[in-house]
Amino acid sequence: MIATWYGIVSLMLIVYVALDGRNFGAGMLHWFVARTPEERRQVVAAIGPLWSWHEVWLVGFGGTLIAVFPRLMASAFAGYYLALFLILWCLILRGISLEVGGHINDRLWQGFWDFVFVFSNFLLAILFGAAAGNLVRGVPLDAQGNFSMAFFTDFNVRGYVGLLDWYTVSIALFSAVILAAHGATYLTLKTEGPVHDRSTMWGKYLWAAVAPLFLAISVESWVVRPDLPGPRDSRPILLAGIARGHRLDHHADFGPLDSPGSAGFPGVEWSPGGLVGHRRRGYFPRDALFDPSA
Repeated sequence: MIATWYGIVSLMLIVYVALDGRNFGAGMLHWFVARTPEERRQVVAAIGPLWSWHEVWLVGFGGTLIAVFPRLMASAFAGYYLALFLILWCLILRGISLEVGGHINDRLWQGFWDFVFVFSNFLLAILFGAAAGNLVRGVPLDAQGNFSMAFFTDFNVRGYVGLLDWYTVSIALFSAVILAAHGATYLTLKTEGPVHDRSTMWGKYLWAAVAPLFLAISVESWVVRPDLPGPRDSRPILLAGIARGHRLDHHADFGPLDSPGSAGFPGVEWSPGGLVGHRRRGYFPRDALFDPSA
């Protein structure tokens, strides 16, 4: 039963990253692909209809963790308190910028909310990426299973670690790049004219950057956690979740790459859903209960 619930939680997270991740990417590229108010309205229109619906998956993910893994949720909320509040404020500001940015036909007003929109999406990608890096690296647990970390310390991955170090920062930057590529691909499907052309150009550049960056973080992950990933064959439910993440990314027009197969980590699962599945699979059933000081 634990494996079943773990698979459900992982699926919710994969779906959220696949759906709202494209909105993060489109928001980060807002200034680069749209240069006039009319073009920027195209980008907002591509995101606008369903952006709030996608966050339901994040709410479901959190609610399921509270119901099924309450100790994990309590420890994570206490340890990631500052980061979680930053994520909450970024989600709020992103929603406000989408809803009120076009209400007043004033260049200063619209320019301010365009900045808030781009910055909040970029910071969300960075924060979620840093969170993924912390999960893979592990957190310093006390005897009761709780942890508390500074925002950053000496940027090392051993000893008294912080939320940010060289590894989590690299994962955060990679997340920003791959989500921007994800968003660029989505914009090519939902826009036309110059916005479509610029989105196509940026998509080519960003996807080309994903491959070497993914190789780099794969090597880093092996250095930081040589025990990951664990055995694949004993986790059929989690493998199904990874496969579902690939279907969301590659068969629902959320990414331009055709997956050549499920390879071991490091491998070729470059899609946002596949990467989340890799990370979640890597630690079942320990749930980041790894002490990096050990």
